[in-house]
Amino acid sequence: MLSTQVFVSQELLKPVLKFTNACASDSFNSYELEVTFINAVFNSDNVFTLELSNKDGDFSSPTALNTISDKNSAFRFTSEFSIPDNVAGTNYKIRVKSSSPEIISPESDVFEAYYMSLDALVLNNFENISLCEAEPKEISVNYSGSNQLQWYKDGQEFVLGGSSITVNDPGLYYCEIYYGSCNSPATSNIIEVSISSAVDAEILGNSEVYLCENESYVLEANVDNNLYTYSWFKNNEKLTNLPAYSPTLSISDLADLGTYRLEITNEIGCTSTSNEVNINSVNTDFSVSIDSATPINILAGETRVIAITHDAQNAEITWYRNNVEIPNSNSLSLNITESGTYFAAVKNTANSCTETKNSDNIVVNYFQDFETIININSDYTSCVSSEAQLFIETIRGIDANNVAYNLTDAQIALLSFAWFKDNNAVNGATENQISISTFTNNGVYFVQTSSGNVSSNSNTLEVKLKLPTFEISSSSASNTYCDNKQIVLSSDVNIGLNYQWYLDDTAIANATNDTYEITQTGVYYLVQSDANGCTTKSNEIEFTNVNNNFSVNTVSETENFILFGETKVLEITHTAQNATLNWFKDGVVIPNSTTTTLTITESGTYYAAVSNTVDGCSETKKSENINVNAVESFDVLIKPLPNYSDCVSERTQLLLESVKAKDENQNIYDLTHSQISLLNFNWYKDSNLLNGFTDNQITIENHVENGSYFLEVSNGSIKSESNVLDVILGVFEPVISSNDQTNIFCSTKQITLSSTQQNGVTYQWLLNGSPIPNANETTLEITEAGVYQIEVKNDEGCLKKSTEIVIENFDSNFTISSTTTAATIILEGETRVLNVTHNAQNAIITWFKDNVEIPNSNSNNLNVTEPGVYFAQVTITANGCSETKSIDAISVSAVSSLITVINASPNYSECTSLQTQLTYKTIEARDVNGTTYQLSAAQIQLLEFQWYKDNNILNGYNEPEITINDYEENGTYYLKINSGSKTSTSNILAVNLGLPEVNVASVDDIYALCTDKEIILSTPEINGLSYQWYLNNTAIAGETNTTLTVVEVGNYTVEAVGYSCSKTSSAITINSFDGSTIEFDFDDEITIQEGETKIISANGADTYEWFDEDNNLIETSSSLEITKAGNYRVIAYLNGCSIEKFFTVTVISGNIYVPNVLTPNGDGVNDSWKIPSEFAFKPNIEVEIISNAGRTVLRQKNYQNNWPDINVKTASLYFYIIRSDENIIKRGTINIIR
Repeated sequence: MLSTQVFVSQELLKPVLKFTNACASDSFNSYELEVTFINAVFNSDNVFTLELSNKDGDFSSPTALNTISDKNSAFRFTSEFSIPDNVAGTNYKIRVKSSSPEIISPESDVFEAYYMSLDALVLNNFENISLCEAEPKEISVNYSGSNQLQWYKDGQEFVLGGSSITVNDPGLYYCEIYYGSCNSPATSNIIEVSISSAVDAEILGNSEVYLCENESYVLEANVDNNLYTYSWFKNNEKLTNLPAYSPTLSISDLADLGTYRLEITNEIGCTSTSNEVNINSVNTDFSVSIDSATPINILAGETRVIAITHDAQNAEITWYRNNVEIPNSNSLSLNITESGTYFAAVKNTANSCTETKNSDNIVVNYFQDFETIININSDYTSCVSSEAQLFIETIRGIDANNVAYNLTDAQIALLSFAWFKDNNAVNGATENQISISTFTNNGVYFVQTSSGNVSSNSNTLEVKLKLPTFEISSSSASNTYCDNKQIVLSSDVNIGLNYQWYLDDTAIANATNDTYEITQTGVYYLVQSDANGCTTKSNEIEFTNVNNNFSVNTVSETENFILFGETKVLEITHTAQNATLNWFKDGVVIPNSTTTTLTITESGTYYAAVSNTVDGCSETKKSENINVNAVESFDVLIKPLPNYSDCVSERTQLLLESVKAKDENQNIYDLTHSQISLLNFNWYKDSNLLNGFTDNQITIENHVENGSYFLEVSNGSIKSESNVLDVILGVFEPVISSNDQTNIFCSTKQITLSSTQQNGVTYQWLLNGSPIPNANETTLEITEAGVYQIEVKNDEGCLKKSTEIVIENFDSNFTISSTTTAATIILEGETRVLNVTHNAQNAIITWFKDNVEIPNSNSNNLNVTEPGVYFAQVTITANGCSETKSIDAISVSAVSSLITVINASPNYSECTSLQTQLTYKTIEARDVNGTTYQLSAAQIQLLEFQWYKDNNILNGYNEPEITINDYEENGTYYLKINSGSKTSTSNILAVNLGLPEVNVASVDDIYALCTDKEIILSTPEINGLSYQWYLNNTAIAGETNTTLTVVEVGNYTVEAVGYSCSKTSSAITINSFDGSTIEFDFDDEITIQEGETKIISANGADTYEWFDEDNNLIETSSSLEITKAGNYRVIAYLNGCSIEKFFTVTVISGNIYVPNVLTPNGDGVNDSWKIPSEFAFKPNIEVEIISNAGRTVLRQKNYQNNWPDINVKTASLYFYIIRSDENIIKRGTINIIR
């Protein structure tokens, strides 16, 4: 019979993790999760896959952890898996994926997962390190993995980073591989980082030393130690020819003048830098610089001026030309009119010392040639511009050394010019520019520059002005083209130009006249060109064919089929405007088929032909063939319900899974719902037609209808059969019942079991899983206790068992026990409760003492007040049967003695804790047999307590615990307890609480010593304590008061002693007064410009005194205005101590000469840019030199007069800027001449 069913699909629930985090390693990698699904079992070929996301919880590329194929009907199961060895992250998830059907579960909870390395880490090669005054150093570990490392300092988390870190603080360092919430098994060794101090380096003596010629001087370090390394520096460059142990340095030559400093490195590698010492000569030196660029080039008849500058006093100047003295030339400048080599000799006399210096040579040459560059106007474009202007862009004179120089406007005015075109002079063109306005003047131009007997030609420039525009025209008005139609193109004529016709941007062969007759469609234009390569293009004319271009498109599928009784519509589209249309079947025109659609009912090959006529021209196009095929057979597939299983399912339904049509060409087609409605269906069982079953599905109700089924599908004369399915339904599960509700078996009691009945099956009763001989009916009379079932089997061998029914013997479910221990002890006056428990119904309890029944004792509990041996019996009676059981004997003993142990609080530490509590640790009782018992809390409440201190009773302290709150209560304690006639004394416990904190401070809050200044340290006095002062951890003899007068630097502490304990204060460091807290915002040398006012200041002191070089007190505030040069000093006072600073003020006038010409040719003369001493060697003066390309080549303070330090191979121009405190005080140019 047919019926309707509702099917429920499987659903995977969210997997449940059996772990919190996955912390795997080579030694452990096993985890579990619970998989649950509901509604229905999975197919027998299903495989579950556990998939792991990436570390961000993303499943785009999951990792398979495990596959399970034997749990498809379990509904809930636990699976074990291992994680891959490359996991590392905090957001992993797991999901479950099934294959049949394919379902994906929700994602699990997020968890951390790491595969942890077990390899040991070695930090810093097991070596401790020492830092020089907290100078940072790097420590590293031998780890190259991808995980981060957790670094620790002094046992605390320090930083999360890579395989190395930089440290600058002392402490104990180690690291471990970071595995999130997992405890890392890979931890490095610990190294200690300590800090060492450097030597305080100093050069003894004055910071400014002045030497005369042939005078020597010795620089000496303040520390002389042959274990130290001494490194001397001159002008910031290390002197490399000295031994490592050089505490002194001799200066014996004026070549050694400069700024010196010293670095001292101690034996552990810490380095300190000294003060600087400047070694100067007596200032008899002066400088001479030329104030003119060299070489100088002149034209014939031209007058030039050359000049020098110098900073000599009482100077006498003599000029020379070609080493011949020029009479009466004692002047800074000289007028010249001829070539030659000039220099000036300057003689300086100071302090009876005379010195003569020559300036650099000034070379004066006649120009030998001219370099003229012409250019064209910037908006000129070759072959595009209609006019052009040529002009002289630059003119440079060439000297005898072939060096080019820019000419001044006055020099250019002395020159004459002549323009040339194609090597022919242009009449009247004698200016510095020329204009060209027509393409007929196109050509190559240059200009000739002349001065006296010297003339030269410029570069050449080719001028190409654009050609004139023109148009072409057609002899046809419509510009449409057909065969045999004559169309001629013609153009404007430009004499002297060449012609080339083009079709679709391609030159037409031999089409080089001013007319052209076309032969095909396309876009035509004409290009005219001249001999200089300029071209001009005409307008374009496009010729097209008569517009008969149209398309025919097939809308219907070109391969199709048709069923018997089906109607189809074929369709095409087209773009023809004057169209006629006809349909064809198998090449034969179909009458009256002139529309774009055609309705058909039979197979065949169809197409449509479309004709279009324009301007008397006609063209026909046909559509693609539409093959409509007849159906030859059907492919039919049937399937049972998804949850069907042989011998398991009790009912099922067969469904039409799919039906496809196959034509005579073996093409296979899916059918639409409307096409399926044209089909007929007949079901067959065991090859017999099932009358009345004409739907596409059938229901099999029970196992009686088992058999082989198939479905016949037909359309017209075409019939096809589906696949054959064998349906083997299982029997219904039998249900058994008992005529006895208790199912308790006795030998005199009759119990009969009965089973439900069904057709077509056999029966077999089972006892404890085994068949009972000859028990093949639906009823069974039992003869013994056990587990009973009935088994039902049909003809196909499908069987099912009923649920089990258990028949029990009367005495199989009765237990008895006691919560009272087998042996216990009882105190005097105590009542103990003994206990028996059981699971019997309507039981009777009887208690016994020393084997004598205790009357009226039918109770689970028995109160006892005296020792003895006790037990209980429990008796149960039901259905005429009874049974008695006894508990084991309980021995209750009397107390023989008591044992008490006391202790302090767990966190108590001698001489450290400020409070503690004493209480009993254990109280035990011992019976006459020597057996010891731990007393319960209830028994302890029956005891009496009394505390003692130093063998004296503590009245009022009668509780089990006592609190000691103060060090003044230190002593020995014990506890006495009483229980009736029994007494116990505990162990003796010494209690020594810590003393209070000891604090030390300076009375005046001063912690730095200076001359004739003392500091008083003090600590509050505490009753009962004595004191001892310490300096650098050594006791100071006789200093036992609460105050101490300090007369030397060091670390001071005080120790307080009393009540069996001591307490030491934190160290107070007393330093020498070094003025480090006093700051000055200025250097030892200050430079200001003439007329400038500068404010300098100090801070960090109490008061200030400012003095000029005559020792006059000029200011008492923290700042000073300076306007004039001189040597100054300031004294800053702090806490009765003082610090003094000397400084020099230099005033720079605006007329200080700075040289502007260099000749760095290695001859030792004027090779370096040497600037006056007001600017050179000054820490507060910054010099910047910039190339003519705008690049800074030097920027430094304390300039050493040593630029350039490389060999400059070409002449060039540089700019300089001199600054003081970011203010520009001088700027100019530097000419480098080669």
